[in-house]
Amino acid sequence: MPLPDPAVIQAVLNFALEKSRRNREGEPATYIPELALVPLERTSAAVTLTNGATLHAGDALNHEFTFQSSAK
Repeated sequence: MPLPDPAVIQAVLNFALEKSRRNREGEPATYIPELALVPLERTSAAVTLTNGATLHAGDALNHEFTFQSSAK
């Protein structure tokens, strides 16, 4: 089965990230110091394709994220 067009995957990733940026529900996890210190506007998403290419959106290139809430 051929891979979907990476441009389509990137567009979906960008859309999901922008939608998540508008979500103002909830509070940061204060019981995990690393998460409590992260500015709320920072977010990122990445997908690694089966061919090894990685697509990303958001602050992934400018900020390091902890792994606590990376995949659910």
